[in-house]
Amino acid sequence: MPPVRYKLVVLFCGAIAMANGFAPGSQISMKDFKLSGEQYSITGEQATFMAETVRLTQMTAWLKQSDNNIKLSAPRCSLDRINRRAASRTAVRIEGKNIIMTGRGFDVDFEAQRVRVRRDVKVVISHNGAISKQLLGKDPK
Repeated sequence: MPPVRYKLVVLFCGAIAMANGFAPGSQISMKDFKLSGEQYSITGEQATFMAETVRLTQMTAWLKQSDNNIKLSAPRCSLDRINRRAASRTAVRIEGKNIIMTGRGFDVDFEAQRVRVRRDVKVVISHNGAISKQLLGKDPK
């Protein structure tokens, strides 16, 4: 089969998959949206679109703030586009300026700016006076 026909067949198969609610590809990006001056970006390797939700594989969500960016990543995630929430039962990793948190299962409420890791939570906080003082209420020694 000539290369042009092959490309058309691949393009046609991709169009059929999208019509059925499945989007293959190396990077799927949900539109950025702003809430309370914060900006979020959500990407994944593969997406399955349903009525109100999108199921993403290899999901990465970024909370972009002026002084700190927070990255949340998981192998699978269900994203509720209407209510601005995300959830998963799989492993999760959250990285910030001075903190790394891992666990299993999570719920994210983007409007309330809240993340809940469900179980097996492990937290590493860098030895920084500002974050230690904020969490412990005193200067680290």
